[in-house]
Amino acid sequence: MAFETVQSVPLVAVLKEFPFFGGRSRIIVQDTRRLYDQDFDLVTSSIRLHKGPDYDAVTASQGFEPTAGFYAASNYYGDCLVLGEGEYQHIFRLFNFDNAIASVKFNPTKERFPKSVRKPATFSSIPLVVELYKDANFNLYGKMVAVIENIPDLGYYLGSEWNDSITSVKVKRGPNYVAGKKVELHRDVNYTGGAVALEPENYPDLRTSHGFSDLVSSVRFV
Repeated sequence: MAFETVQSVPLVAVLKEFPFFGGRSRIIVQDTRRLYDQDFDLVTSSIRLHKGPDYDAVTASQGFEPTAGFYAASNYYGDCLVLGEGEYQHIFRLFNFDNAIASVKFNPTKERFPKSVRKPATFSSIPLVVELYKDANFNLYGKMVAVIENIPDLGYYLGSEWNDSITSVKVKRGPNYVAGKKVELHRDVNYTGGAVALEPENYPDLRTSHGFSDLVSSVRFV
């Protein structure tokens, strides 16, 4: 069995397409060199940075609160906006950084802008990190998105182009993995229709392994 493990998640970054947390979303829990691979390059207008399950442990270990760096170019180059836990509903008004994020790196530095007054909910447990790919064999040409929570409507949350488009999947053990945890991929929205349940493993082609390619409309963790 081939599977990967995400060892530590101190912060969960939720990137939103429009100000005030509107439009499509992307969830980032690992360093991401190219948001282009997730079809989210240079489009972010608002950000929620949630505490992850390892927030307190990482804070105690390094002596300062975790941060996330949002870079204007791929591979962590260019101007960088460094933020801590909080809600940033309009990053153009706040930091003149609208539609300028191309890569994300966690804990680039302990320096950051002043703390956000509003605090989003904490992700206290992340048992699985699921990567969904449009193309077979995890080919990034067709783009990829990561999922750590139930999504009742992929088209609404990620964008209409992600409905009925998933062909390969990586199910990774998260920092709070418990034996027996799986992710269900459902044919219809709101976790209805036919479904397949996947345990931690790499699935390079759902068409050949499960007869379930280009059919996913909702995702649920069980």
